Amino acid sequence: IVSAGFSTQRATFGMVDENDKLINNTFYSWQDNRAKDSVDFELTKLSEDEIFRISGMPAKTTFSVSKLIWLKNHLPDVYNRAKKMVLVQDFLLKKLGANDYYIDWGSACCTGLFDFANNKWSKKLISAFELDESLLPKLVPPASKVGIVSDKASKLSGFSEGMTLCVGTGD
Repeated sequence: IVSAGFSTQRATFGMVDENDKLINNTFYSWQDNRAKDSVDFELTKLSEDEIFRISGMPAKTTFSVSKLIWLKNHLPDVYNRAKKMVLVQDFLLKKLGANDYYIDWGSACCTGLFDFANNKWSKKLISAFELDESLLPKLVPPASKVGIVSDKASKLSGFSEGMTLCVGTGD
């Protein structure tokens, strides 16, 4: 094996703290529909057409943004303790040796905060929804090299130390 990447559920994310520990050992799944009030909030800030035009995603509970807003409003201790919001692949790559949290454009689109026409985080969406942009992982093109397997991760995983780590994408 010369390289590894992951294909994971794109709108599923967790929050990590300053020590890169997953807060409450929890990933918030794309299937989690409790953020209906967040979608209602989104639609008070921007029209459904504007949200879709920028992100390519409808305003729905499926996408990460609604759950991130829900966390901010219903579990502020989790939101405020977080250093990053990370998708499953971002989390796994960092554990294996990536030097930061990275997300590919294809996975970023399912956060609901990605400006897909310009391949960057949408400042308009982030600002309108009153979120902290510093929580978002670094954007990179699909298949980008983001690190190598560390000695520690090699011993735990069986992957060769120094093996290339690349971002994958979503299912």
